[in-house]
Amino acid sequence: SEARYLEALAWLAGERAAEGVAAMAAMASATADDVVSRVLRDRAQLALAHHYLDNGQQAQAISHFQQVQSNGPHASRALLGLGWAQVLPSLTESGAAPGARAVPLRVADEDLAGLRRTTPFRYYRAIASGEREEDLRLALAAWQELIGRDPLDPAVQEGVLAIPYAYEHLAAHAQAQERYEWALALLQRGHELLMEAVTHVESQALVAEIDRRDSAAEDGWPWWLTRRREARWWMDESAPLDPIFYVEHLLEDDAFRIAVADYRTLRSISARMRALEPHGADVGARVRQLQPQLDAALTAQRRLVTELAAAGLKKRLRSTEVYLIEAHLALARMHDAPPDGRERVQRAS
Repeated sequence: SEARYLEALAWLAGERAAEGVAAMAAMASATADDVVSRVLRDRAQLALAHHYLDNGQQAQAISHFQQVQSNGPHASRALLGLGWAQVLPSLTESGAAPGARAVPLRVADEDLAGLRRTTPFRYYRAIASGEREEDLRLALAAWQELIGRDPLDPAVQEGVLAIPYAYEHLAAHAQAQERYEWALALLQRGHELLMEAVTHVESQALVAEIDRRDSAAEDGWPWWLTRRREARWWMDESAPLDPIFYVEHLLEDDAFRIAVADYRTLRSISARMRALEPHGADVGARVRQLQPQLDAALTAQRRLVTELAAAGLKKRLRSTEVYLIEAHLALARMHDAPPDGRERVQRAS
C-alpha cells in the first residue's frame, strides 16, 4: 500500500535502512498484476536503485533500474538513473573505501541533474578513456532511450542534456553540438506547453474538464489517464492537443491527487443529495438546509485543486527554464576553441 511504501522510504533515509531495504524488496517482488500494484512495484524498484546508487553499489542499482517496467510511468526515471549507475565509479578516485564518496550523492529524482553538473567529470573538457569510456558508452545507450518521450518529464529533460554531455566527454563534438541544438528545441517546446497549461489551469478550465469527464463516464479519471498514456501527444505536433495533456504529471504529487479525489467525492455527495430532494418535504427541506454548506466546501475544494495544479506546473516551468539556460550556455561553449591537450579520465579501480 501507499502507506507501507512511504514508511519504507522513511526507513531508507534514516537509521533503519536495512529494514527499509527489506520492506522495499518485498514490495518490488509482489506478484499482483493490477495497475496500482505494478506502479507500486516500480516505485519500490526505483527507491532500492537510488539507495544502492547512493551507497556506491552500482551493480545492485543497475539491477533494480532494469526491472522497472519499460512502458510504465516511471520508465524515464529508471533510464536516467541506469545511465548514471553505469558512469559513476564504485570507488572514489581518492582511494577511499568501497562505497565511500568524497561528495555524498543525492539521487532522489529531483537531484539527478546534480550528477551531470558535478560528477564524475568536474571539467567539462575532460575526455574519457579506457574503461571509463566504455562506461560512458553504456550510459549513452540508456539515455538514448529517453529520446521521443514526454518533453514535460523532468527525467527526459535531464536526459536530453545528459546525451550531449556524454558525447562531449567522448570527444564527439559534432554529435554533441547537434544534440544540444535538438535538446534546445525540445525544451523550448516543453516551455511553451507548460505556459499553455498554466493558463488553462488558472482559467478554471481544469476543474471544468474534471466535471465534464466525470459526467460523461462513471470511471472518468482512470479512463482519462489511460487515454493520456496511449495518446503520446508529443510525437505529433500537428495532432489535436488534449486540453488536459499535463494532468499525468500533476498526479505524481500526493497533495494534488488527494485534493482531486476529495473534490470528486464532494461532487458525488452533492449529486446524490440533490437526487434525494424530491423524496418528501422533510427530506427536501433537510437537503436545502445542507446544500449551502456543501456548495461552500465544493468552492473551496475547486480553489485548492486549481492552486495546487498551478503551483505544480509553475515549479516544472521554472525547472524547464533552468534547462533552457543550460542548453544555451552549452551551445555557446561549444563554439569556444578547445585547449591543447585535453585531460583524460580513467575509471577508478
